[in-house]
Amino acid sequence: MTSEEKGSIFKDSQKKIQKLHLLNAFFEQVELFSIFTKTKLIHSFFENNTEELDVSNLALFHLQFTESLLEVLNKLKKSNELNVRLILEEIRINEDEIQALKRNISSKNSFESEAKTQVNKIKSLLKEIYEILSFSLDKNPINSEIEIFSLKYNKEYFAEIEQSEFHEIIEYKKGLVYENPFFTIHKKLLGLLNRHQYEFNFISGLKAGGIPLELYFIPKENEYFVFIPTLKYFLMLELNEYKSFSIETLNKTNISPKEKYIKELKSKIEMLEKSIPTVKTHIPDTVKDLLIEYHKKISDMNVLKQLNNLDSEANVLKTMLNTTIF
Repeated sequence: MTSEEKGSIFKDSQKKIQKLHLLNAFFEQVELFSIFTKTKLIHSFFENNTEELDVSNLALFHLQFTESLLEVLNKLKKSNELNVRLILEEIRINEDEIQALKRNISSKNSFESEAKTQVNKIKSLLKEIYEILSFSLDKNPINSEIEIFSLKYNKEYFAEIEQSEFHEIIEYKKGLVYENPFFTIHKKLLGLLNRHQYEFNFISGLKAGGIPLELYFIPKENEYFVFIPTLKYFLMLELNEYKSFSIETLNKTNISPKEKYIKELKSKIEMLEKSIPTVKTHIPDTVKDLLIEYHKKISDMNVLKQLNNLDSEANVLKTMLNTTIF
């Protein structure tokens, strides 16, 4: 064999080692790094013993071993990269859906801001009701404007409650309320509000069969009441008597279903993004086992004494490589 032919074999060997190096860097697997190291060692062994060894056996080694391995790793790399592209496409679709949802929902800031405005409207209304009752005035203090808040936000931000519980809430004993054609209000509630200068907070919105209720809290008395715009009711409420909702659950419902879905999509995107490095470099257990077997074969092989057995040894490996399914 001429020196030019030997040089060509070593040059081709170096190219294969470089390809193996790139794949090793891509997958970052211990088994593959061991194979890469051993392959370089075999190359160096032939390169440093050109007079004693038949360099053509180096080419045979790569033909039977390295090329088969490179083929499997390249197939796996392409499969992994395809899976990454699918993940990126799923992320893009989810991000587009988030943007579409954001364009079609009322903002949380808007809801919270209008809830505060509604509190002020209810305060003014209750003060007027107190005046009407105090002076026995024949006047309707409630106009349609007071219903706008519930009509606007009940679909997105109000928590659904059981119909049976709704009927319990609106039941009252006539002796315990002030009642006229324009409104109904618990006597105790009006007394508490007047005593504490009408200081109360909006807690949450409720709804039953499309009928909205606004839940309020009087902090200085630790008492709750509801305003039902369609019925013009102001009624005290014992919150702990109702199983389907509590303060803890209601605090979580002050977010629209669309906003909840956006949060879910964002969590999904985060999960998908975190999965990309793993998916990109994933090597199935069957292939890992194959790499371990591969490394054993080229490590156990006595290159000086068993060069003539390379072909038979490698054929076993090549068969194993070709049976790998992606």
